[in-house]
Amino acid sequence: MGGMRLIVAALAALLALGCGIAPASAVAKRGYFATDPSSSMQVQLRGSNGYGISLSGDGGYVFLSVQGHHAAVQYFAHGAAGKGRIKARFGSLGHVALRFHPRGKAHLHKEQERNCRGGDSLTQPGVFVGKLDFEGEQGYTAIHASRIKGTVTHTKRQVCKNNGGEEGFPFSLKSTIVSAAADESGISFNAFGVESKSKPRLSGIIFNATVVESPPGLSVFRSIQVRAADSNALSVVTSQGRVDEATVTPPAPFFGSATYRRAVARKSETWAGSLAGDFPGLGTVSLAGPKFCAEGVLLKGCNGAAALLVSLFG
Repeated sequence: MGGMRLIVAALAALLALGCGIAPASAVAKRGYFATDPSSSMQVQLRGSNGYGISLSGDGGYVFLSVQGHHAAVQYFAHGAAGKGRIKARFGSLGHVALRFHPRGKAHLHKEQERNCRGGDSLTQPGVFVGKLDFEGEQGYTAIHASRIKGTVTHTKRQVCKNNGGEEGFPFSLKSTIVSAAADESGISFNAFGVESKSKPRLSGIIFNATVVESPPGLSVFRSIQVRAADSNALSVVTSQGRVDEATVTPPAPFFGSATYRRAVARKSETWAGSLAGDFPGLGTVSLAGPKFCAEGVLLKGCNGAAALLVSLFG
């Protein structure tokens, strides 16, 4: 994977984990984009060991997300979600079979986003009755429920003007991104360092790592993420607008350190060290070594990449 492709993939992965999966884009005229109308069901509850669990469904997919302790695990299963029902099996980890019973009055939410038309949503509260049984790998969390408060939301088609990511970010920032990935293992690590003199609250360092797995009938995305208080957690040596060397020493749930060195002459870039992370359901996972491809870049600007980074640090 090329350097910039690795960086773009890192940003996309972080946004997807932090913001959820957006509805599929529909066809719109040039200069505009659209999202299809959708119906979704969602419940939120508490699992064991301090984790929060959310369950949602849309069409032929059911998503179970576990969050807590600087970590998130998302399970994507083929199933059925519609007509007031959620049904799916999460491999050997559990299953869900719930039916929705409306309770109370539905609430209309008017979309207020600038440059957009449509997108209004109608949310019906109620109770899901049936069975939800789930036990995470290595017993990191569990939930067993038969009656759960939740909602069903119907969202109309939305059409928005594409402003290219420029409007709304009238400030400059400088960012350093170091990314490493072991594609065959589905493991990636990312360090984002941001400096903004005009918006000091955006300055800081975020570390993120993901592990992607595909057990039978299931897709699993595990991530750990933390914002470092120590500015020395990411040290960078640059020359001529390039990252020559970068060392990361992130706090828990990471431990150890790793150093990136840019390719010089015939020598390829290296990513070496003792860096590892503690993932729910997996335990310790190595995040450095010869199986990783790595890249470091410097970015400057007030749009594009800035918009992506603001979504992480803002």
